[in-house]
Amino acid sequence: MEATGSAAPQGMRDAIADNNIAASTIATCVHNRRGGLVAFPSLPAFHRSVRKPKTRCFHMRANPKANGGTFTGPRLPPESFRYNRHAVAIHPLGNPAERCLTTDNRKRHPRQQPLTRSMALPPGLLVTGTNTEVGKTYVASHIVRELVAAGVKVGVYKPAASGCRVENGQLIADDAVALWHAAGRPLTLQAVCPQQFLAPLAPPAAAVAEGRMVDADLLRRGITPWLGYDLVVVEGAGGFLSPLSDRDLVADLAVDLGWPVVIVAANALGVINQTLLTVEACHRRDLQVAAVVLNDVAHHQADASCEGNLAQLRNWLSGSCASIVRMRFAARACDEPVCWKELASPPRR
Repeated sequence: MEATGSAAPQGMRDAIADNNIAASTIATCVHNRRGGLVAFPSLPAFHRSVRKPKTRCFHMRANPKANGGTFTGPRLPPESFRYNRHAVAIHPLGNPAERCLTTDNRKRHPRQQPLTRSMALPPGLLVTGTNTEVGKTYVASHIVRELVAAGVKVGVYKPAASGCRVENGQLIADDAVALWHAAGRPLTLQAVCPQQFLAPLAPPAAAVAEGRMVDADLLRRGITPWLGYDLVVVEGAGGFLSPLSDRDLVADLAVDLGWPVVIVAANALGVINQTLLTVEACHRRDLQVAAVVLNDVAHHQADASCEGNLAQLRNWLSGSCASIVRMRFAARACDEPVCWKELASPPRR
């Protein structure tokens, strides 16, 4: 059968509709006399709907014995998988076309506009890390103390904390305590960290261990007590792509808040790769990277890369962020002065 136009046979259209084929690019193929595959790229693309758990994504193969061919391919993973799969398009001349990959991190649990969109948020900073145990709380507390010393009324917020200790029958998050004291003990510890868990795991896993769940809406609603402050410093949990709830990464909360991001990285071998990946993840979400703090972590043994990592980061991140500084543990300060108030800004939405 020779391909003479851009319209696909009706049987093929019906097959596509029946199977709910989803892809960013779909090429409809039929056999020609030489046994090759001819594509009809003008056929409209069909996009996967996250509300249909039985949606499939197909590699398309033409069957000369059927009207328009049959379609075979793997079933998409369940809705809990956060990324769309590749969709292969067959080039009209028989050569493989580019593989098309669409990425949408926000489609796992579609929801209405985030609660933060209806809030009049003050300027703020979100402190995250390239990993856990890189000194986020240490750096965030330092930032808060400098702001308070400059006369800024600072609010501090830790959306969720795990690995808490028990004191007088109450869960205490040491990270939240450090932030609270750095800010001059405003409001209450509960306002600083409204969700606390015992197990030293990611918050959703720690919550399950206690028969609980992380309240995803409270992650955002918990910022409300701090709306009247001049500036708010938020500290994430773990790394930038660490889970905060069953449906949220730290990155998702960062997008909803829209504040510039401060990335804390442990000064050790491997920090270049970890930092560049984190900066790239921020930029892909249209988030401003205010600063990268190369932190001399006390429990990390110094290696041969430590003295050269700062220069390497400044070389590779030139123009990507406003400030790249090193925080030396002995000095308990950054090697260069940083005006954190200027780096903070109202949310970008």
